[in-house]
Amino acid sequence: MIIYIWNYISILLYAKIFKRRTFCMLVSMQMFLILALRADSVGVDLTTYKEAFDYISTLTYTDVLSRIRILHTALLPHPFDMESGWMILNWLISVLGFNFRILLVICAAINMYAIGTLIYRYSRIPWMSFCIIASMNTYFYMFGILRQSLALSFVILAIETYVKGNKIKPFLFWILAFLIHRTALLSIVLFIILKWDCRKKIMYKCILLGWIPFVASTSIIYSTAISRLMSLFQKAYIGHGAIFNNLMLLLLLIGVFIWFFFSFHNLSTTMETLCIWGTVAGIYWETIGMYNDVLARSIQYFLIFVSLSVPMVLSYYPIKKTSWIGSFAIYILLFIYMIYSLRNSILVPYKIILW
Repeated sequence: MIIYIWNYISILLYAKIFKRRTFCMLVSMQMFLILALRADSVGVDLTTYKEAFDYISTLTYTDVLSRIRILHTALLPHPFDMESGWMILNWLISVLGFNFRILLVICAAINMYAIGTLIYRYSRIPWMSFCIIASMNTYFYMFGILRQSLALSFVILAIETYVKGNKIKPFLFWILAFLIHRTALLSIVLFIILKWDCRKKIMYKCILLGWIPFVASTSIIYSTAISRLMSLFQKAYIGHGAIFNNLMLLLLLIGVFIWFFFSFHNLSTTMETLCIWGTVAGIYWETIGMYNDVLARSIQYFLIFVSLSVPMVLSYYPIKKTSWIGSFAIYILLFIYMIYSLRNSILVPYKIILW
């Protein structure tokens, strides 16, 4: 666990030494190396992913073409029933003469490029954004949930290019994300939020309070609409009864934190608006995820914006001394949360592999 602790503590140290650009590059590189140099045993599902890579590497060009499907997973034997984009990526890497390790390196590079760029361009307190990423599951998600985390990175790039006004790149990045993992469909909500661009606090209060009747009826919503939607993609996993978790509690606290400490008059860009509403969307989706572990994994499409919304609220708070105390308190709480989350995790102990 020492490497995760060092990574977390060093983020604040680097922030005191380096300017914004250098700092973001350095932290992104450090987190990339931790991801890229991990052993194949450090990460959930890596054994299955490696076996899938070995199997896909035996396929011919015509085999790959014949197995491609768009709305459903590629025609691969269980447990290798993965999306066609992922199959093609694995096959291309193997055809070029590389192994599974290179796949992990490529995924790590894309992941940290997307996150590093997002924080560099849009975070008002970069060190805090990286600390949130490093402690609130998003980073650890990238160790083993390879397809979803890669899809998330392409969604981030799609949103960034969309905010810049580009019309073609966002669509191409989103298609890549969908072909890698179909949960990228959830990101449509984020583009709707960008288009909506609501900056009214009364609307925020109403939607946040709307969570109370929503959570009361979630079991009905899940057993009808959500389960039927999953069946369209041949995912009939029913899940379990509601299991309240630490992340759900943390998101609710962040939602209340925004309510009491943030003035919506400060919202000046569509990205800032997205950060606020993306956090609220995360509260609702995590509520549904309490019934289904598979759905719970896709919370990352919304959780990524918590890394921007919390620093934004603190940076805009008018009493700077209170803001500083709040930042330090959050830093400590996130550290405790990270340690607690890593207990008995497959990521501990960290093992390194060298060529």
